[in-house]
Amino acid sequence: MVRTVTEDIACYYAVRSSYTQDGQNRNQYYTEYKTAMDILDQIKDGLLKLALTDGSLVPTNSNNRFLSSSEGYTPIFGNDEPREWKRDEDEIDDQFEARE
Repeated sequence: MVRTVTEDIACYYAVRSSYTQDGQNRNQYYTEYKTAMDILDQIKDGLLKLALTDGSLVPTNSNNRFLSSSEGYTPIFGNDEPREWKRDEDEIDDQFEARE
């Protein structure tokens, strides 16, 4: 199912990028794209379950947060000019200690 959904979405966008903006052409993959997006919504809402190849259900992610390896450290990017970006000294020390 995941392969089919991703192929349908990819085909829609591949054909869409080659169409003109005048609205005269209809994307032949629109129906499949719409169905794929509906399937993704059902998966997101928990109405449709995914199964592994052995038939067991893919476990639900109980934590909806992204995990970060840099939590608690000063961000590297975006605070100042790129030439001034550098790693947090505490993060460097912690990484060094973790590798010993």
